Amino acid sequence: MPIKSASNVIASLSDLLIPPEDLSGSKWADKHFYLSQKNSGNPGKWYTRPYQVDILDAFTDRKHWMVSVMKSARVGYTKLLGIDTGYHMHHDPCPSSTIQPTQGDTENYSRDEIASLIEDIPVIKELFKNAKFRDGTNNLLEKHFPGGIWTGFGANSPGGFRRITRRVMRMDEVDGYPSDGAGKEGDQIALAINRTIDFWNRKVIIGSTPTVEDFSKIEYYFKQSDQRRRFMPCPHCGHMQFLIWKNKDKPGGFWCEHDKPETTVYICESCEKPIQHREKKWMDKNGQWRPTAIAKDPGHTGFHIWAAYSYQSNATWEHLMRAYLNSKDNPLQYQTFINTWRGETWKDLLASSVTADGLLARREDYGGMALPEGVLCLTLGVDVQDDWLDWQLVGWGRGSDSDSPGPEPEAWVIGRGQIFGSYSRADTWEQLTEMICDEYSFSSGATLTIDATAIDSSDGDHTPYVYEYCKKMERKNVYAIKGSSQTNKPVLGKGSKTEYTHKDRPRKDSATVYILGTDIIKTRIMGRLRHHQQMGPGYIHFPCDVDEEYFTQLTSEHQIQKYQSNGMPKRIWARKPGLRAETLDSLVYAYAMLHMVYRKYNKKTMWQQFERRISAQLESSGVELPKKRQVPVRSFNVLK
Repeated sequence: MPIKSASNVIASLSDLLIPPEDLSGSKWADKHFYLSQKNSGNPGKWYTRPYQVDILDAFTDRKHWMVSVMKSARVGYTKLLGIDTGYHMHHDPCPSSTIQPTQGDTENYSRDEIASLIEDIPVIKELFKNAKFRDGTNNLLEKHFPGGIWTGFGANSPGGFRRITRRVMRMDEVDGYPSDGAGKEGDQIALAINRTIDFWNRKVIIGSTPTVEDFSKIEYYFKQSDQRRRFMPCPHCGHMQFLIWKNKDKPGGFWCEHDKPETTVYICESCEKPIQHREKKWMDKNGQWRPTAIAKDPGHTGFHIWAAYSYQSNATWEHLMRAYLNSKDNPLQYQTFINTWRGETWKDLLASSVTADGLLARREDYGGMALPEGVLCLTLGVDVQDDWLDWQLVGWGRGSDSDSPGPEPEAWVIGRGQIFGSYSRADTWEQLTEMICDEYSFSSGATLTIDATAIDSSDGDHTPYVYEYCKKMERKNVYAIKGSSQTNKPVLGKGSKTEYTHKDRPRKDSATVYILGTDIIKTRIMGRLRHHQQMGPGYIHFPCDVDEEYFTQLTSEHQIQKYQSNGMPKRIWARKPGLRAETLDSLVYAYAMLHMVYRKYNKKTMWQQFERRISAQLESSGVELPKKRQVPVRSFNVLK
């Protein structure tokens, strides 16, 4: 073999033995990434901005298994996700997915971002040079390449979460994910995280513009992280600080002369000297990302980044101030400014209401197992889970004796608990039957039985089992119910026949189902907790044996205001991320059953009838009738 040929072979073998260059996300981007002319105002070679470096590097650094980015618009987050996708195609190939709020959003993202990635980045284009994009392996939402696969799907697609495992999961605009989860599959973020657990080097990226305080998904996950902020030095005194809109307690923040946005400056919180917008790039170049909290999981890193840091020409400090001045007098526009310019949650006054801590402080000792004096009837609400029945027993006292508006009945939560066992097991329902048929005693010896029971039959595998049980227990006033969040629904609708098929029997059957107006019931319950803080009509009592989790679930939903497509405001009930709500649901069902009792009795004489049935028991047993109940005066602060 000629010497020259041998040298070439040796050189080629050496190239194969040399490990690939170890690049971070930002270094890979600066070396390989280009902005496309199709979807960028500044096409050409990419240069990572200083504030973007640590975010990109966290995406690819194995020290961080989860990265949460709470952001505004105009900070380049979508491009950072695209860069990470390209990195995990070319430099560190693996199976990955990107989840957008809807399937349509995902298709648009693939056409705009993924297609540009493949067409405009030479090292990515090389990976797909032999790919056939019209066959079954490469299409709009699925791209195969050497060593990995990329798939995209919408958060509203239950099927997208099935039968996949991914090393990298990217979730974009999570606050836009459907609030009811991925159909019956449940919370989309939890589902996505679960799809990565097979990989020791997994990565979960969650990013979004936030929405309403306490109900924002990205706010929830950002607060679980180490909450990093971009600290930058003052050009006058060198003091390191992260940019804020305005500091209420001390100097610092944005300011302009007499509503003139062209005079906008940033006031240093230390030396109180004005900083010009032209000095921002120097500040950013010398800035640092610093944690401001201890992460609940050491591997969870979070970043908050907003438009004040942006290099975009339409995101100068003057633009920022102009957006504020144009929106500050219009609540809808001002919320948009808070969310999309400042990258912060909107504090909705409707959502700021009853707190779990305030309710926890007003628990009472009812005096053992006896029913509290004042209870005249009992209702039961049952929420059905896969492996247990969640129940809540409520006692009701005297209310208004007419149909005219007046104080609602006083209420006592008698107990709340679980019957463990699958809804498909007969013994699970037998235990519930014992509870429904049981007698509940006062200290005087008088007893009450449950006047009405509601069992949730919302669509699911448990539905036919609920129907069967309610038909069997009809004489015991047990009703199948479904909740409706429509604002115009009454507390308790008329019963309607519903056909169903039980898996154990091929023939169709029918059951009577009652629709509940859960929106109005929740409004009434929270109104009671908010406004009735002294014992008496309208007040809700809680026993001392319910724990903090009970009240956390009870306050897991608050009313917030959203704007419809026609610009009109609408109040809706929304649940805080990460919280369960069985306590609230079962109380809603028990409240609805009070209205079922109203239907069975003449409301004008109902309370007298209930008092007489207790008195009759005591008279027959020779027990002296109790004196009129004295209501102690106690008040509590249950509000934020």
